[in-house]
Amino acid sequence: MDLEVQEDKILSTLILLLSVVLGISYIATTILLIMILCYSLYKGYNLKFKKIYLLFLFNIPICVYYRNYLGILVDIALIAFFYVSYIRNRIDYNLVVRYSAYMAVVEIVLSLLLRERAGVYSFFNPNYYGAFLALLIVYYHIKKYDRKYLLVFIIALLLTGSRFALVSLILTYALVLLDKNRVLGSIALIISLIYFYLVYKGIVPFVRADTISKYLDLRLWIYQLGIKGMSHGFLLGHGPTYFYKYSKHVYPHSHNILIEYILSYGLIGLVYALYNISEVKFNKKKILVIALIMIHGLADYTIFWPQVALVFLTLF
Repeated sequence: MDLEVQEDKILSTLILLLSVVLGISYIATTILLIMILCYSLYKGYNLKFKKIYLLFLFNIPICVYYRNYLGILVDIALIAFFYVSYIRNRIDYNLVVRYSAYMAVVEIVLSLLLRERAGVYSFFNPNYYGAFLALLIVYYHIKKYDRKYLLVFIIALLLTGSRFALVSLILTYALVLLDKNRVLGSIALIISLIYFYLVYKGIVPFVRADTISKYLDLRLWIYQLGIKGMSHGFLLGHGPTYFYKYSKHVYPHSHNILIEYILSYGLIGLVYALYNISEVKFNKKKILVIALIMIHGLADYTIFWPQVALVFLTLF
């Protein structure tokens, strides 16, 4: 089966195209993933049951109980996503980096000309784009590539205005330094935390600093609403996108990875996910990627975006 998959020219072409468009277009990425899904099912590739499927299958009747019909579609989509994720190691990341850099240049130019946040055109959401760029910057730490691409990604990340993408990146690299040198790492971590506190107080500059207090208060209110929503479904959850329904279709998610996960799959679902993750052999690079996602996840739910999720799975 593996040899057949490797020699399949049609599948190889689809994965090649996916490598090119991954950092360029959300729509093109989604279309190609659907094509890879349909083709893989047609050829019978990777037709083996994965333990992660149980989480989503068990959650579907819970979605029905809470009339969370959008959640049913998301659970099915997640099963499909994990099914096609077997192609992640065949993605050509040299192409991903190169064409993502080309698109980043386009986003930079459009951002400067139109005075909009970068990421609106390729990802529809600057925060999701910021998470994607942060992963590519961390990828440079894992596997070096041309520095001019790294510089482009950093500039584009600044122009996304994604504050917590920057916060998570800075704190993640402070942790890297902490691992290499405890004294220097501790100093870097303390300086970073002091700096972010001064940003919150409006004393030092930062990206979109003028609205930090406003949006932080809004985030805290959303968290409280999310925690309140857990009260009658804490163990089993309510299905994905439930918060969208609970907030009367105002907020797509609770902007916190832990709150959102428990709202969706409950405490039992969280324990089951941790059990699955416990079987993974961790190393420093995987911990680095996890740290980036979890720190960013304190203020957003960017891992849900297919481009971000696919790069995360590959790096992890």
